[in-house]
Amino acid sequence: MLRQTVDGFKNAQNIYENGAYSGVYAILTLEKGVPISLEKGEEISGLNTIKKQVTGKLRKDVKKGGTIIEVEYQTSDYCRVNGESISKQRCFAENGSVEADWFENIRYSYNIEQDTKNSRTIQRLSTLAKVEYNNNTAEGCFDDYMMQFKDYYGRYDYADHWIMTAFKEGTTEFENGNANFALYYKEGLSEIIQNAGALMSVWMHVVLKMGESIHNCQMLENDEKQNNNEIDIIDNDIDDENNNKESKITSPITVTAPWDESVALYFGSQENGRPNSGYFPYAYGNKVCKNFGTCGTLIFSQAQSNMEAIANFVTGQQALKDKKCEDAKNVRQIIVRQMTVPLIQGTLHSAYTVGVQMNTREEIRAEGAVLAASILPLVHACNAEDANMIYTNMKVGAETIPNFLVVKAAFENNYECLGIKCEDIGGIIDPNKRGQYSYLESAGPCGVDASTIDSADSINEESARVEKAKKLSIEVTIGLTVGAVFVAALLLGAYEYFYGVKWY
Repeated sequence: MLRQTVDGFKNAQNIYENGAYSGVYAILTLEKGVPISLEKGEEISGLNTIKKQVTGKLRKDVKKGGTIIEVEYQTSDYCRVNGESISKQRCFAENGSVEADWFENIRYSYNIEQDTKNSRTIQRLSTLAKVEYNNNTAEGCFDDYMMQFKDYYGRYDYADHWIMTAFKEGTTEFENGNANFALYYKEGLSEIIQNAGALMSVWMHVVLKMGESIHNCQMLENDEKQNNNEIDIIDNDIDDENNNKESKITSPITVTAPWDESVALYFGSQENGRPNSGYFPYAYGNKVCKNFGTCGTLIFSQAQSNMEAIANFVTGQQALKDKKCEDAKNVRQIIVRQMTVPLIQGTLHSAYTVGVQMNTREEIRAEGAVLAASILPLVHACNAEDANMIYTNMKVGAETIPNFLVVKAAFENNYECLGIKCEDIGGIIDPNKRGQYSYLESAGPCGVDASTIDSADSINEESARVEKAKKLSIEVTIGLTVGAVFVAALLLGAYEYFYGVKWY
């Protein structure tokens, strides 16, 4: 959690810009140049601060005679200088020697505080599309989802601009959806920054990484088609040449790696399956589903949206392995729809808490503002008037308290366009009433106006719902084990992918 003090905000900005938990590496300065050129991935070993061996891998190639090497630690736990928990015991010692397969005992110097960096930071995720667009290096910035956000806010780095402006307590410079953070104190700014990092920045990067895998899949597919066409017109006498050419053209592009990275980002490195353990989209979905009765099981409070997203992550990965690019593209759309569910739920819950229950605490209003900002571009692409209605009610520094019914109606008008169903969102559960379908007044799912559905006119409907709930509980209980295995496998895979940890 972001400490609501001046020092706490300074530390949070440092973590945002420089990282803390992912891709930790050491910059070692050698006393003499390496005897031969070294390739990225080469293992480098030495002693840590407690005189035990530590091993890492080169982050980039080093030319012969080079004296600066960047060595990535096997896991972020080896050496951490930022974040809530500092860990330096397994960092490379500040002075010592390193060795590799091609050399041994080259002395180095290393300042743990200054020369320990993170290759993955939230700010980098927030600005990558802008960098790629300016350099014309990737199609990710032209992704259809990213373009909806760029068209609404007027810039690719909208998440970074939002977060950095909040740190500075300034006013954003967007084409739509501006925010004046000078109107908030530390309590509100804390909610703005924390939620924006996870639900504006990381959320979009999950989407972009899935898109990158699909783009790579399509490139591979096009290469294979081109190769097959060329082979058809080449004489059979030069089969060997064709085979060489085919192996070159269809040499595997890393198709699934970005997809795997999207899964890792969806969970985050702090997610361990326990309640309140994570910070990223997966954790937020599990948090807000409790307010809407859309958690999947009683045993494991996992959001239905998460359960469906996880199942489709697996389906999409298999489709990519099978080179079924169009299938993977369709699966990605389903995942994005499920990822929007918690954003809508969180916005609605904030609107009700502030506008109906009159709980006007700054942090509640701030949470609603950043959640609305995270979903507004998608609504705007469906209906600009409804998006503006949500923004006017939920924005930072809104002149009046939000009109919940107006916000609710504005979202519901666009569920079909967003690919969302009423049952995906559910209704806001009344915590003072027992029963799965007891909602707060006017806060039920689409088409449910009463606070509960236990009236005489609704007995039959309620009975049907109860029977359906019983059947669902059996199905979900069976599916829970499968879902838990999926979660464990994905989490372990994410750790192995990012940190090189072997679990077998």
